[in-house]
Amino acid sequence: MYISRKNLSDSIAVAKSPTVKGSPQKINLVLKVIRGKPVSVALQLLDRIRKAAALDVKKTLLSAISNAEQSGFYEVDNLFLKNISVGKSFKLKRFHPRARGRIFTVNKHYSQIYIELHNSVLEE
Repeated sequence: MYISRKNLSDSIAVAKSPTVKGSPQKINLVLKVIRGKPVSVALQLLDRIRKAAALDVKKTLLSAISNAEQSGFYEVDNLFLKNISVGKSFKLKRFHPRARGRIFTVNKHYSQIYIELHNSVLEE
């Protein structure tokens, strides 16, 4: 898991996972549930979601929390998810044999998850 810290004026911590198995569409279903929530609520929701992507999102969120603690921010209970997004990474191309000597392409999609933590709730 790749972790980076950016010098943004209103962000406390940033975490990024560049290679997560699963398509961005499926991972975004998990992200919709926790977008804009406090960190403590988001962790509880991720424990209850029964999707494979929820574990990878939780790992990335815990990484962002750890980055916030290392940067000197000690009040983890006051953190909120400012920006959480998913994008395409790469895809593995595999081939499956079919009838009469033909092949069928199987694409295995990977995604990247990006999380920014903020100190207070954003007004939208």
